[in-house]
Amino acid sequence: MKHRIKIRVMFTCPVLKAGITEGFTPVNVWGWARSDKQVAEEIERVKKDLSEIEREFDGEIAFEGWDMLHVEDDILEKSYEIQTGDIDGVIVFGVAQFWGYLGSFYTFNKPIIFFGREYTEPPYGFNLLTEHINWILKSIGKQGWACTVVDSYEKLKKEIRAIRAFAKLKKAKVICIGKPNEWKGAEKWGNYRTIRIMQE
Repeated sequence: MKHRIKIRVMFTCPVLKAGITEGFTPVNVWGWARSDKQVAEEIERVKKDLSEIEREFDGEIAFEGWDMLHVEDDILEKSYEIQTGDIDGVIVFGVAQFWGYLGSFYTFNKPIIFFGREYTEPPYGFNLLTEHINWILKSIGKQGWACTVVDSYEKLKKEIRAIRAFAKLKKAKVICIGKPNEWKGAEKWGNYRTIRIMQE
């Protein structure tokens, strides 16, 4: 049976605070989103876009979750479920800024794609951080399993293909014919017995 690649989709949301005269106002004022309702509308739009990508992959990819994240605790609550579940990767749509809790996404131990909109509508709050996050990922050695994508669903598809390849590699079985390497408990390379076995 064909393995279906599962990708969890998450959206960062603006966090509300009580202002002195303004009532409830967003803490993260960059980007267009000011309420959960606006984020929910964006989720519906993204669902349509990602359903097209699902069709292009002939149903081999499944997007699920559609979580709305407001604070770090929201991420950490889902961390164990993602770590231990059959999720193959995560896409985070940075509708609102999440600079304060970026590190909590690394607890997933899964490939992560951070998606932002800079030059297309609506502008995401994440768009001020893309280059800085690329620099951080490189400096801490995480650029191999976490990346940023800006505006382009074509680039997003390439990153999804990488997650698909990684998921297939994890399911692959390796058959060892003959004696395994010394790191698997066999004879040391270069000793008399190993050379004789190889010659025979």
